[in-house]
Amino acid sequence: MLGAATVLLDHAMTRGVAYGVPVAAASNLPANPYGVNVELDKIVRDEDLRRSVDMIGGAGFGWVRQVFGWNEIEISAKGDFFDHKNGKSAWDKYDRLVDAADAAGLQVIARLERPPDWARAPGSADSAPPIDYDDYGDFVYAFVQHFRGRIHYVQIWNEPNRFEDWGYQPVDPVAYTRLLQIGYRRAKEADPSIVVLSAALTPTTDCCTKNRPDPVYLQQMYDAGAKGFFDVLGAQAYGLRAGPEDPWQDLPLHPNAARKAIVDSHNTNVGRVVLDREVMVRNGDAGKSVWVCEFGWNALPSGWSGDPSPWGSVSLDRQASYTVAAYQRMRREWPWMGVANVWLFQDPAPAPADPTQFFGLVGQDFQPRPVYTALANVMHLPPAAATGNHSAIEGSVTYDGAWQTVSAPSPSPSGMASPVSAATATLVFDGSAASVEVMRGPNFGIAYLSVDGSPTYATEVPKDDAGRAAVDLYAPSPAASRVAVAAGLPFGRHQLTLTVSGRQSPLSSGPAVQIEGFGVGLTKDQRTAYAGGILLGLGLVLLGWKTLAMTARRLARYSGGASQRLAALNGRLAALPGGLLVPLAALGVSLGLFYAGRPLPVALFGALLFAGAALWRPDLALVFVPLVAPFYLQPRHIGALDVPLSEAVIWLCIAAWLLRSAWRGEWAWPRSELMWPALLLFAAATASVFAADYPRYALREWRTDVLEPLLFFWLLLTVRPPLRPMLRALLLGGTVVALAGVVQYARHQGIQAEGVLRMVGVYRSPDNFALYLGRIVPLAAALALLAPEPRRWRAAYAAMGLLALVGVVLSFTRGAWLGDFAALLVVGAFAGRRWLGLMLGGGLLAGAALGSVQARRIQSIVQFTPGSTGFSRLELWRSSVAMIRDHPIFGVGLDNFLYQYPRYILPLARNEPDLSHPHDLALDFWTRIGVFGIAAMVWLQVCFFRLAARVLKVAAGFPRAAAVGLVACMVDTLVHGLVDNSYFLVDLALVFWLTVGLLQTIEWDSPHREESVP
Repeated sequence: MLGAATVLLDHAMTRGVAYGVPVAAASNLPANPYGVNVELDKIVRDEDLRRSVDMIGGAGFGWVRQVFGWNEIEISAKGDFFDHKNGKSAWDKYDRLVDAADAAGLQVIARLERPPDWARAPGSADSAPPIDYDDYGDFVYAFVQHFRGRIHYVQIWNEPNRFEDWGYQPVDPVAYTRLLQIGYRRAKEADPSIVVLSAALTPTTDCCTKNRPDPVYLQQMYDAGAKGFFDVLGAQAYGLRAGPEDPWQDLPLHPNAARKAIVDSHNTNVGRVVLDREVMVRNGDAGKSVWVCEFGWNALPSGWSGDPSPWGSVSLDRQASYTVAAYQRMRREWPWMGVANVWLFQDPAPAPADPTQFFGLVGQDFQPRPVYTALANVMHLPPAAATGNHSAIEGSVTYDGAWQTVSAPSPSPSGMASPVSAATATLVFDGSAASVEVMRGPNFGIAYLSVDGSPTYATEVPKDDAGRAAVDLYAPSPAASRVAVAAGLPFGRHQLTLTVSGRQSPLSSGPAVQIEGFGVGLTKDQRTAYAGGILLGLGLVLLGWKTLAMTARRLARYSGGASQRLAALNGRLAALPGGLLVPLAALGVSLGLFYAGRPLPVALFGALLFAGAALWRPDLALVFVPLVAPFYLQPRHIGALDVPLSEAVIWLCIAAWLLRSAWRGEWAWPRSELMWPALLLFAAATASVFAADYPRYALREWRTDVLEPLLFFWLLLTVRPPLRPMLRALLLGGTVVALAGVVQYARHQGIQAEGVLRMVGVYRSPDNFALYLGRIVPLAAALALLAPEPRRWRAAYAAMGLLALVGVVLSFTRGAWLGDFAALLVVGAFAGRRWLGLMLGGGLLAGAALGSVQARRIQSIVQFTPGSTGFSRLELWRSSVAMIRDHPIFGVGLDNFLYQYPRYILPLARNEPDLSHPHDLALDFWTRIGVFGIAAMVWLQVCFFRLAARVLKVAAGFPRAAAVGLVACMVDTLVHGLVDNSYFLVDLALVFWLTVGLLQTIEWDSPHREESVP
């Protein structure tokens, strides 16, 4: 229930937030979204009118929303636009206002309402609809025609779902829709370019005789045929007594405020506009924007004795912070949001007891209130693109170098193109994800992309050999294309820079780059969803386990010992010659079917078969984890998911183990001292996820390098698979990796670096290749020298070890050479003096030979002049220590080093800016998962070597040989870890916990063991 509640809470807290970069932009989204409501018609003196519009324009507003009363323009009779009382044209009053706004550079949104007496029913209020809706349509036509070229936006009525604004009579969405249809048609007849806003519906929960909730009313408008009769949906977004922000910010300390901020039908708050947007989307109007016609907070002065404020009241400072935060939220979360008009600039002639005046940005003396100053400060910040789609020539984009505007046939009339090397286009944006719209075609070249000055933060773009985020824009025929540049950035202000490389692919006829536009979006923080999903999953597993266990107990009463007979049959099958081959073959075939099966149902059938076979022999199913561990870079593709085979095997084994243990009603906690440091490591890694600035990547590594390897470790201690098949599977997987490397090397394939060809095998990096094979070499050597096996097996182990050693040597990875040298010395120490001497001499001889071939490369390790490897490592370690000083407790988060390192990199180490780890095991653990993580690793090593000492005292035969090999594996891990990543890769994490887990099972299975510490 807690998990389900967390998932539902996350959904409620993020309702309406648009994640990802929008694929298509809504219409009518102006660059300046800041508007303000005005009552310029109440201003008498011309100097006050000029002062008002100058203050509005000077603050940075681009829009004013003004009521144009029908009853003050067509006053006496239909078609009579003369003010007989004052002896002048009725248009004069409003021409004055529009001219003043135009002179200040302000666009006017005209709110058309208030029918004159002759158009309304006798005795009705001036907010009542006209008797004949065509009269209103004629007025709209006359108004738009009169102000054509000066007013481009009109709003048809205001708040018709409110009793008072529909003439103090029951609201009628069908009637208003008819009024909207007539007003829309007549406005377009007068000026086809006019933009028509629907009435802004008041946020209300009252239902349903007098008022009507805005989402309900809007749906009834659609039912009555409103679609197609407005260009922009008008809405209100008053905060009332609630703040403007998302509820997560208030949840920990102010749960009541968080509840009021949730978007639902029970709350009237800023976020309620999302409900209206959802109605639009359901009715096929997602392509239209929403404009907020009114929003704001009232700030009554202390000691106010006038009428109480029905909207609540906040302090002046809170009014300012709330209003700024509301604009920020609209720009951040809702790419469909256009202009938002704050209520109100000033009430020029307030009634003494009227609290409405305290919405004002300025007082009657034009003295700015804090809200005016705060908004002016925000609006004068350098322009930055908000969430949504943006043209190539917006103010938030700057160009450096030779660029020119693109003419047809560009899809965008405002595209920009350049063929000149080093020409740049820079977008400043507020968001956590970004994309660029470019043209691909036969004459386009290669573009480089960076975010915040580094290709590292262009997280979605593949990197070339030089570490640049490069996109080849060649295509056989011209077409616009969206290129995802970054995702998962911390929300905030960033810079996306596109640079023309001046290079092109061999097929392209030119190096030009053409930009059509940009996109900005949000990346959803999955941490809460993960937490809720895990809690929900654990709850469902526990419920299913209990249910299945209860069912098994009831069936056992009537089965007549069938379970025991089935277990006995299984034992007899296993005892047959080659008894292991049948389940291993079944498991292997089903796993192959999952990996290679086409179409997808065939693959899923293979997974189901594997799970069934794992139910039969869970111990043998685990054998396939070390076998397939090194092939995580060749995953099974299921839709958008990439599923490594090791991951699939672990989860299928977990499912099978849960079903099997539930059926048997067995649950046992492994009594191993290794469990406690493992749990501390898990806790530290989990905490680091919540501390990470880039949680998207932290969650991925948490799953693949922490959770799943620890689940594998749990299975090893619980299921206790047979030792020989597990080790042979590990060696077989390593042999395939080494063979792949040798075959590639024979074909002159690999990574060319520092004058040598470096072997990579199934990996993308020679370092990763050597990190994995470095574990294989000492294990194979220990079994070849110490295991009491038939000669053919010892020869096979020796061949596997030699092949892996060739791979390590030809990877030209110095840390791997050092690690294997130390690990082989450990094996030699247990094999006898002759073998120890041979390995010591062979290692020194090999070192001398390699030193003569790679003298410069090896010398650079111990040189500490700028440019040498030794110097670069020291600078890297100094940067890592600085990172630890800033993040000592939780670290920077799993897989976050790459994204934090550019902030800490020292000037003389900038030749390697894109490092994903600090090239040291201790620093790696501390920077990733904090002080508790490094403490867990130290604790784990102490427990491991204490366990090794006990095992080597009591174990004999093959288990002793295996124990020596596992200890040597750990030595290689630690020694190689002095200068490289030695844990945080999928294969390395699995081999690490395999090493630890198998050593524990050897102790448990030893016939003469001493009692282990529980």
